[in-house]
Amino acid sequence: MKKVLLACLILIFCVSANAQENQETFAVVWQWTTGDRDKVNTNLATQATHLLDLWREGIVENVYLNTEAKFTDDEPMPNVVFFIKAKNKKDAKKTLNKMVFVKESIAQYELYPVGSLWLIKHEDFQKLHMDDQ
Repeated sequence: MKKVLLACLILIFCVSANAQENQETFAVVWQWTTGDRDKVNTNLATQATHLLDLWREGIVENVYLNTEAKFTDDEPMPNVVFFIKAKNKKDAKKTLNKMVFVKESIAQYELYPVGSLWLIKHEDFQKLHMDDQ
């Protein structure tokens, strides 16, 4: 009985957290399409600023950089992966296609749906449910 109750609580939490935002979350995995280091360097600040703006707006979260990667003769680095929240895949693509790396054919991305949020920080859970009261 305890296991069933726990499973129900987890399900309710997942549904309420996702319903709160009414958005889907996608993992965005980038792949370089150019080896032109000058082109990358020229547009890097614009790309980073746009990404930071999306993070401040709550659209992008959990940005990960491959910090061991460097520019090599074969491939410009570092690689970047992050999560994006959008109503659907089409809206996520619309946001990402505005980024300079896409517009300038510097990098391309793949979107992977990640499903419902299950675990968040305890403080975030409390804040999420305090706002409902």
